[in-house]
Amino acid sequence: STLAYYAGEASNGKAARKTAATPEAPDALPVTLRPVPGLSAQTAALTRAFFHSSLRHPSIRIQLVMPVCVGALLFAMYQSGAYGDLGDGRAWMPTVLIVWPFLNFAVPLLNVFGADGDGFRGLMLLPAPRRDFLLAKHLAFLPFMAGLSGLFCLAGALLAGGGAAMLALSLVNVAYLYLGFCAVSCWTSVLLPFRMGRNLMRSKGNRTAFSLTGLVSLGVTGALFTPTGLLLNGHARGLGFAAALAASAALAAAAGLAYRWCLVRAGDLLHAREAAVLEALLRRDDE
Repeated sequence: STLAYYAGEASNGKAARKTAATPEAPDALPVTLRPVPGLSAQTAALTRAFFHSSLRHPSIRIQLVMPVCVGALLFAMYQSGAYGDLGDGRAWMPTVLIVWPFLNFAVPLLNVFGADGDGFRGLMLLPAPRRDFLLAKHLAFLPFMAGLSGLFCLAGALLAGGGAAMLALSLVNVAYLYLGFCAVSCWTSVLLPFRMGRNLMRSKGNRTAFSLTGLVSLGVTGALFTPTGLLLNGHARGLGFAAALAASAALAAAAGLAYRWCLVRAGDLLHAREAAVLEALLRRDDE
């Protein structure tokens, strides 16, 4: 296949037989050829490629640093007494802190191809199911979101005084929230794509899609975080841990089923609209 050819797996003659007879150790393989447990070789290669590409993108780097810096500033203000005595408001701390990483990453998460630009043309040449592109993109963003969300979940549990129980509930809700965002991302990334460059805010061609994505992100955030806020706040005010955990796990399972349904159908839609997506990603800032 085309993917195998460009990955270096396809060759002919003696070289192919020699490669098959003496497989290389995983550490000696290129990064994109190293296996990922639970994923096919194709999806693993796409996931690793997208992860390293995102890690080098300036916008993603800024969004990794910014929530930590702002969170540290707000925590310092809280410790100095700038907010006064919050009283019962401490019960909402876990929810408030979980919201921040998702708000910060909402735009790239709802526009997963935005940072690819010209590189999307290469994806179109791959003989791979288009749903694999969406799945690999979401898996590539997972380490970023998991790291930030885990840090803020720990901070929320400590500030609210909920201990390990609050931390466990927060982490389960992070799984629910990420799956919910990814389910919506399947559609917005295909229907509202735009190029994410250094002139994103000033680009005339991106304004409509960027504005609509911003509105969608606010709506999704409000809809998804309402049950999370009610559960975490309820547990802080006396709701039993078992009941809160069962409700959170049910939300995560429902979000997982919704994501699976959206992934297949949005993948088919991406196959039909990939030319339009490429056109949006190649649009110049002054158009």
